[in-house]
Amino acid sequence: MIGNQKQGCIKRELIMPPRVSRLETLRRLRMNKHEIGLSLSDLSQLDNYLQEKWDIRLDNIEGPIERLKQLPEKLRDEFLMLYDERVDCFENDVPIPLESETRFYDVIAQDPLNGIVHSQKRPIILDGMAWVRSLLRHLKMDGPMLDIGCHTGYQSIWFASQLEMKVDAVDRSAKAISYAQEKSRGLSNVLFEVWDYHGDDVRGGKYDVIICSDACPTDIDEYQAFLKTLSGLLEDDGVVILIDILMEWFDPKPLQQCALEEGFGFGVCDVVGGWNGMSFGSRGVLALVMGGSDLFPDEMEDDWVEGWDRSGFQDYANSDNVPPSQKSLAYFRAQKK
Repeated sequence: MIGNQKQGCIKRELIMPPRVSRLETLRRLRMNKHEIGLSLSDLSQLDNYLQEKWDIRLDNIEGPIERLKQLPEKLRDEFLMLYDERVDCFENDVPIPLESETRFYDVIAQDPLNGIVHSQKRPIILDGMAWVRSLLRHLKMDGPMLDIGCHTGYQSIWFASQLEMKVDAVDRSAKAISYAQEKSRGLSNVLFEVWDYHGDDVRGGKYDVIICSDACPTDIDEYQAFLKTLSGLLEDDGVVILIDILMEWFDPKPLQQCALEEGFGFGVCDVVGGWNGMSFGSRGVLALVMGGSDLFPDEMEDDWVEGWDRSGFQDYANSDNVPPSQKSLAYFRAQKK
């Protein structure tokens, strides 16, 4: 007679597999960055969404000029004036005045300018969204999410509709938020609000994941204040994903010190980007873990450029057999899945 037996059945203890922590998953992904990416089918669907819903598409060299010519003269002149101011600031390595920055993003928060301008960042937008979506899958994250610097909402609306997670999205441009609110009609799980995320305004709420694309401070002191703000918004074990020109702005040592002082540990760093019809462009990606203990790698710059220079991407992107629209790191990784 076997003990614990009833009606001919043996009682068995259910043994669950051990839960893999987010930090363990991130450590594995550091060594296998090719795993961070979508399948070709999923990436193509995302690409189609950006084209059909937002007119974010690959232009040729003449494309933006021809599209700008179709704008009313007054609007075109105002846009070009604000654009030239930004170029001058970048070339002279000086901050863009807040008034000019806000006005620029107000002006482009309308069709067709929204599509024209964002098409110039298509490979960064496409690859960045694919990268975040893949990481969320690996870490089994289901929100809530905070999207900082959301502008007109193409990213926030996609995550809210595809993942069915609660998404709060903020931007400093009131006109961009108004555009996003109109675009998201019918979606109950996404909320758009105006918030000066680089200012002193305190925001409530707790989030499992925060994403910030091309909206990070460029001064290390401001960066620490920004990380302090983010740390107050993240749940324990939450993840913040920064996508920006990080490798050009910061020495990793002070960046690590800022992160550690605000309670963040290193997660993973990577790179996104590709061909936009006129040139190749990239952004660094840095994922930090709230309450994590891992330090930044000593040669983080190498980690940022590894995917760009030493992964085979350059040979892939320079091949005549690859369509121009697929010359991005996300498509490069998708071909291998």
